[in-house]
Amino acid sequence: KMPDIRDDREVVFHAVATHGCALEFASVALRRDTELVLLALQRSRGAALRWADETLKGRRDLVCVALQEDAANLQYASEELRADPELVLEAVKRNGNCLKFASPRVLSAALLQTAVDQAGGHVLEAVPSEFLELCGMHMEAVDIFEAT
Repeated sequence: KMPDIRDDREVVFHAVATHGCALEFASVALRRDTELVLLALQRSRGAALRWADETLKGRRDLVCVALQEDAANLQYASEELRADPELVLEAVKRNGNCLKFASPRVLSAALLQTAVDQAGGHVLEAVPSEFLELCGMHMEAVDIFEAT
């Protein structure tokens, strides 16, 4: 049987060095390789996080690299990190549209206000209406029809 090229670290390393999203085609084992995933993140503006092993999607250091490249990569982070108030706040400060990727457990009036200030009132469309009602007294200052 021929060896699977997707398991060949050297071949995959060179592919990922050229195009980070080539991580998609790496073997399951190589998607767990921290060094390879870090290189993929650096060569893909963080987007290769979507193809990293689930355990690496939960590593704060790697997710922070992906978020520094593009805050929208929050969507590929583990559920635990999408429920991390500090990490979510940093992502939302950079791109208010990332609010939709945050775990409902971290939603707060302050976070909603930050998202609205950064990207406009349309970001509230992603927030459950019952939460908006809970925050009603705090959100009165937010005009969701504001011009962005």
